[in-house]
Amino acid sequence: MCNNPLLCALENTVLVGTTKMITYTYRCDACGHTFEARQRMTAEPLRECPECGGPVRRVITGGLGVIGVAHDSSRACSISGGG
Repeated sequence: MCNNPLLCALENTVLVGTTKMITYTYRCDACGHTFEARQRMTAEPLRECPECGGPVRRVITGGLGVIGVAHDSSRACSISGGG
């Protein structure tokens, strides 16, 4: 889980020149097709499904981002299911 809102927002951001590009996920209201589009943060949302031409909406997604900072070189950052 990302605890820093700034880092969470940046995890799916790609820098192109000085313009930030984000990968957005869209879902078609008509046919249910789900797709991704890389767009500028300032760009208008897409409105049309590439499969059927129906209306689309951005899907709110939560990516998994892990940032580890090791203060002790003998220890490694890891993720495990157990406590």
